[in-house]
Amino acid sequence: MFYKQNPFSMQSHSFLKALYFLCFNCFIFHSTAYGNVDVDGFITENRTDTYSCPDANTLATLDEYLSRDDLTENQLFNLSVEKTHLFMCEGRVIEAIDILKSQIEKPEIDKTSYFYASAIYQIGFGYDTQESPERCGFYEKAIELSSPTLHSDVFLSASLGRITNCLKSSSVTDRLEALFRILQKYSKSENNDILAQIHNNIGLVYGKELEQYALAAEQYMKAHEFAKEEAEGTEKISFLISAVTAQLASGKIQQAHDSIQEFERINKTINTPLSNFYYFHALSSYYYRTGNFNEMKLILPELVKYAEPLSNSYINAVVAWYGVAICVDELDIPCIDDYIKNNQYLPFENSQFFWSLKVQMHILLDQKEEALSALDIFEKAVFKRYYTSQDSAGILGVAKLYSQIEALEKEIELERKIRQYWIAGGFVGLAFGIIVLVYILRKKQLARMAIDPVTELLNSRTAVNRIGKVDVPEWGRTNAIAIFDLGNFRELNRVLGATSSDRVIRQIARSLQKVTRANDILGRFGPEQFVLCLHNIEEQSAKQFFDRVQTELDNTVFHEGQHNVPSVDSSMSVFTTTEKFIDLDAVFDEMLMSINITKSKA
Repeated sequence: MFYKQNPFSMQSHSFLKALYFLCFNCFIFHSTAYGNVDVDGFITENRTDTYSCPDANTLATLDEYLSRDDLTENQLFNLSVEKTHLFMCEGRVIEAIDILKSQIEKPEIDKTSYFYASAIYQIGFGYDTQESPERCGFYEKAIELSSPTLHSDVFLSASLGRITNCLKSSSVTDRLEALFRILQKYSKSENNDILAQIHNNIGLVYGKELEQYALAAEQYMKAHEFAKEEAEGTEKISFLISAVTAQLASGKIQQAHDSIQEFERINKTINTPLSNFYYFHALSSYYYRTGNFNEMKLILPELVKYAEPLSNSYINAVVAWYGVAICVDELDIPCIDDYIKNNQYLPFENSQFFWSLKVQMHILLDQKEEALSALDIFEKAVFKRYYTSQDSAGILGVAKLYSQIEALEKEIELERKIRQYWIAGGFVGLAFGIIVLVYILRKKQLARMAIDPVTELLNSRTAVNRIGKVDVPEWGRTNAIAIFDLGNFRELNRVLGATSSDRVIRQIARSLQKVTRANDILGRFGPEQFVLCLHNIEEQSAKQFFDRVQTELDNTVFHEGQHNVPSVDSSMSVFTTTEKFIDLDAVFDEMLMSINITKSKA
């Protein structure tokens, strides 16, 4: 059955329906826009630099925002990165890495943003806490995504991680020099978090690479002093655990005991699973080094309890190691056998203390071949330490192990190994002398390679590298570069003779050296060009200085005894900046283009 409707009624109904729809959508749009502004404000207000830790009290708010269904992909990504940053600081590393790796694969996110660069760095840092080599690729990528001026905290943190852990082909000296240059740059900074991170990384190089644990402990304690001024939560004591470990390794037992007491006092206001694990880890290490296995056994359940929620493979390996150390002390054969069979992940396998314990385990299990194999590895670890730090404690450690291995080996075999040890010690000394000699010769060779053989100035590559490392100038001052081009060099060669070209260019170089200063960077940039860099100078003074240099250059006298010798006709291009030099290739291209334009007009 059909009913005829009033056309007016239909139009009124349609109008009201449209009006309702419009108002409803206006309300939805307004609410969503307001909500997005609210989210963006929260993200901006709570964004935390990579070398600091977010406020743990923001986690509930983070989860509340993340549960909303009106977020953009970038808002969701930014909030997730801030949350994983908090997880990293709480020791929830694996969980954080899993979240980040799923988030960075999303195609909709802005891969030029701060949070994307931070996410890449965080993954590298997470792998770093597990001593995984995968960290280096992420550190490199984080550096590519940032710069000293763009996402500068990401750039600094990733650079520190890269220098400390990834430049294994560079000498330790070069890496320490790089870290000290960064420290010098930020030495006057009021940002204690930055200074703490730099000192921590210097300590890592001292300890992990040189085994200079006393020096490492000093750096860790400096980092702790900076961090405790402003840091919150676990970050407040994270450097102190490193200091305790280094103090124990260097034999500073009383200092380690005092640091543990300070750790306990500070931790009363923190009391997180990670901080509590750190505390019992420090105590366990102290009891192990002092041979107090009874006390170590009493606190082992606490260590296990606080390690479990962290779900970190490195932490689990540490706990297992402390556990088997107690088993060795108690001659618990089933426990030792279980450890040998079920613990394949050995993040500290370069430690001589680990291999010392491993030898004892194989002795107790009557595994002769494995004991000898572990002893050989232990010897190499001791020799390495002897080579790097000349520490006599390693020698005593080997002698002690030799006495323990006596139950497995015939006396003559032990004497053979002892003789091999002393012979090897002699070779270590000889090798050390050779390495020092090679190092000195290499230094001289590198110095020669840095010089242009004709002018005896810096060559192009060395000059450009040094200019690239020039620090940011002080407020109100500038860094300046000038390129001088010899426009009539070919004419000079024609008049003076082609065979005199080297003498001509050398004389011009001498003219430049007369008016430049020792701390200026002066080099031969091209066959007929020179480059000069002035650091931390007033802009007007720089221009006046460059004018004097060009005048001296154009007035060069060649003393050839010939008449009608033309004077030097040079062109100059100048570039100044109040920041570090960034993208020098582009800067030099523009300067050379300016010179070519000037020459073409002339």
